[in-house]
Amino acid sequence: MTRKSKRSMGQIIPGFWIGRMAAVRTIFELQQSSSDTEEWTVISILSSDSIIRTVKETLAEEQRKFQRPLVTQHVVWDLPDKAHADFLSERLTDICNIISQSLQQDDTVSSNKSSTSSTTTVDRPRRNCLVHCARGVSRSAAVCAAWLISCQQYSLLDALNLLRTVREVNPNMGFLAGLKAIEKSSGNIDKARERMQNHRKPKQQPKLLQQDAMNSSTGTTTTTTTTTKRKTKESKKEPRNASPVKTRSNEKVVTSKPTINDTSASAGKSEAAKMTSIPTKVPAKKGLISTINRSTAEKKEQAVSTTTTPQVTVHTEEFSDEISV
Repeated sequence: MTRKSKRSMGQIIPGFWIGRMAAVRTIFELQQSSSDTEEWTVISILSSDSIIRTVKETLAEEQRKFQRPLVTQHVVWDLPDKAHADFLSERLTDICNIISQSLQQDDTVSSNKSSTSSTTTVDRPRRNCLVHCARGVSRSAAVCAAWLISCQQYSLLDALNLLRTVREVNPNMGFLAGLKAIEKSSGNIDKARERMQNHRKPKQQPKLLQQDAMNSSTGTTTTTTTTTKRKTKESKKEPRNASPVKTRSNEKVVTSKPTINDTSASAGKSEAAKMTSIPTKVPAKKGLISTINRSTAEKKEQAVSTTTTPQVTVHTEEFSDEISV
């Protein structure tokens, strides 16, 4: 095996390989250096259309150069390297079945962990399977670990340790959670999927289900309760410009009207209010004098008359003769 092949891919167990995208060319280099006739199944786990197109073109080009079909099956799984990606889908079950079918040959693949860990170099079987992604770190490692746990009864820790002896792998947190679910489900991917779906449900959902059951038993729905709550809130709000109170009796609106006595009483009150509101000093008009000014003028004239003209009493009987002269 060349130095380039060591960097691009590595053999996990006999016939089962993991690598990055450059490993597609490396498998043809391995076959040129070997005298045995081999067949390869390539599983590409990518998410970009341009990269998938490049891998297909590379395989077609290398096949023409090699002059015989080395890669007998090419499977593509469009899976993004994201924690929220649908890793535990039915596609994972199909991929694991394809890996198992591609490695079935004369008991060359052993599931004994002690034998695989003790051997450093193994003979390549006639049939091989390569699982690769863009970098050979997360997606391809997660698929290989899923096959080891599901089909070879590995634990998650043992599967990751075995992969790390070949490459520096590091699946993302979402893939690790899915692998842990597969381990707890005894390798059953379908049960692991159900387990993850139940785990992802919100915690408050059982309360909502209980409320829906109560509403269905009483014959009411949550929508009616929400509408009644809105109506009560709107009724509590007081309008800014309050209209006069109206009483409703027998579907007829009756408004209170003022009576005659009320109008007379209100008129008298208004006149008394006008009399009390007259100011002490009224502005004088042309040809008119206020009552207060008149009283003061009369008092002044009386005072002047008492000082200038003294009172003279005339006895007509005594001076009657003098007057006649």
